[in-house]
Amino acid sequence: MTMSSMPKILLVDDEERFVKSLHAILKHYDYQCMEAQTGFEAIRLLKNSHFDLVLLDVDLPDMSGCDILDFVTTSRIKTTSIMLTGISTVETAVRAMQLGAYDFLSKPINHELLIKTIDKAYQHHKLTSELAASELRFQVLAEASWEGIVVHENGRLIEANNQFFSMFGYSEEELAQGIFLEKILTSHSRRIVNQHIGDAFFGRFEISGVRRDGKVFPIEANSRSITYLDKPARVCALRDLSDRVKAEEEKLNLQKKLAKANKLKALGLMAGSVAHDLNNILSGVVSYPELLLSQMSTSDRYYTEIKKIQDAGKRAAAVVSDLVLLARGNSSLTTIENINDIILSHLSSIEHNERLANYPNVVIQTNLQQNLQNTSCSHQHIHKILLNLIGNALDAVHEDGLIRISTQNCTFTHPEASHRSGVSTREYVKISISDNGPGISQKDMEYIFDPFYTTKKMGKSGTGLGLSIVWNTVQQH
Repeated sequence: MTMSSMPKILLVDDEERFVKSLHAILKHYDYQCMEAQTGFEAIRLLKNSHFDLVLLDVDLPDMSGCDILDFVTTSRIKTTSIMLTGISTVETAVRAMQLGAYDFLSKPINHELLIKTIDKAYQHHKLTSELAASELRFQVLAEASWEGIVVHENGRLIEANNQFFSMFGYSEEELAQGIFLEKILTSHSRRIVNQHIGDAFFGRFEISGVRRDGKVFPIEANSRSITYLDKPARVCALRDLSDRVKAEEEKLNLQKKLAKANKLKALGLMAGSVAHDLNNILSGVVSYPELLLSQMSTSDRYYTEIKKIQDAGKRAAAVVSDLVLLARGNSSLTTIENINDIILSHLSSIEHNERLANYPNVVIQTNLQQNLQNTSCSHQHIHKILLNLIGNALDAVHEDGLIRISTQNCTFTHPEASHRSGVSTREYVKISISDNGPGISQKDMEYIFDPFYTTKKMGKSGTGLGLSIVWNTVQQH
């Protein structure tokens, strides 16, 4: 982000040394910050200045951080709040979430997690602002009165204004020669208009117009009967609804994105609050059976049952790990790695071979580019990508299935950034994993990266988190 696009942040904490050190850290990353050490000072700054983000301590000497959050919500101040606390409780987290907090950070604060949380919160803030702007634009478009006016008699247009000519692409000369309703309306719309004329209806209704070039577009018509040159006629005010329909589609898309962002926000809050406690519980479920199994032989009476308990505990711990990874993002350090080495390491791992043993007729072929460039990545999370994608492929193929894994150097420009000036094509490493299974149905394609969406039996062969983790990891790399 450029300096002008960096978010403006308000730091609210009563510990002077803490807020000064936090200010110094954020200043190092070029964030613009202001400080407040009391709740009243924070409210004064929020009233008089605009802040994209607020890092807000839960416990202040003069009021609770949740009280300030309540003020932000009730005053409709357009900012996104991140709560800072030394003691995180479920009750505080729930109340803060209800009041609109984006996330919680526990003291002492991990610097890398702080920057990632701020970046995510700022993206959420921009998304919310875009949605509000879209709603305002939709309102302006809906109330606009740039209408084409046309008078017609027995289906022939006899008078029109310039806006009508601009809307439909005709000229005054063509109107004089003769333009009929058949040319400017679809057949279905003509039936609606003829019915309204027969019923002497006047008022607003929506139909589809046809421009001179044949393009169909939505219009709103407001029609009534008049006397024109001593003859009965109809006058219609026509409003092009193309922009409004586009704005509505844009609004719906932004609402979907915001709903997904809110889902992940709630997931992050939940995972952060309960993951630690769940892991403490699950450690006993995994470790105690291991102690018992170490003192038993495979022929003992309850060996199989205890082994199942241990395996179930490991699966539950893996789900908790996936939840935290999905909610908090990739927090592992990146190193310079060769993707080919990671793939070969994964294919020779015990974890992969144990799973492959359940598919004895499946063949895995590799085509790894020999001079593959090194890349900065997290070995752990690339392994997670391979585990999920190869696992999905194994579930998808039938007997005598074939899975192909290939790598290659490539260049790529993000399609959403290609139109921006100064954006150049960059070098990447491409990993391809394909199989000869039935593929993904079109109705599922839109949702495959949504958390908890799965076409498998939930709890038996999938949690719906695998592709979400793959998507997030690729985006973060």
